[in-house]
Amino acid sequence: MKLEPTELYTKCKTVKEKDYKEVFAYGLAISQWIKTKKAYAVAANQLGSKYRLMVAHRRYKKLGLPTDIFINPEFSIGPEAERIIWGESCLSYPGVQFEILRWSHVELSYYDPREKEDKKYFLEGLPAIIAQHEITHLNGENEEELSFSVEVAALMEKKNIKIEEARQIIIKEEGK
Repeated sequence: MKLEPTELYTKCKTVKEKDYKEVFAYGLAISQWIKTKKAYAVAANQLGSKYRLMVAHRRYKKLGLPTDIFINPEFSIGPEAERIIWGESCLSYPGVQFEILRWSHVELSYYDPREKEDKKYFLEGLPAIIAQHEITHLNGENEEELSFSVEVAALMEKKNIKIEEARQIIIKEEGK
């Protein structure tokens, strides 16, 4: 299923407790679907849903994620977090590579439908990037991803520099 980007710009609504069971069932269905894709995770709105739901690939433990189904996921900046630029691809934009400014460490909070409780989990590196990427979709903030990629490309062309140099310039300017 290919969505129009405007469908991804809509912020997903918080799942109410009375709907947890239904959303968990939907998450299980997505879990089966994602097995056929080359993706670490997917946000429910990438499949046309308005649920605030993130589903990770079955290899989630190898990726350093605590579970595979996250209801109402949110992240906050983790301890020792630094700004980094990460190259990412996305199921919603096949064949496109994005250079995105992310946090190196985040605290992920979510409802775990298997254990039926709210949880918090600290992530760093790739798991932190995965969580931020999918929550960006759930927040409807994809335009930022696109504009940052354009910004990096424009800087590389203007100054005739390599991507690493452009990344460092942008991170430095972000800190001002």
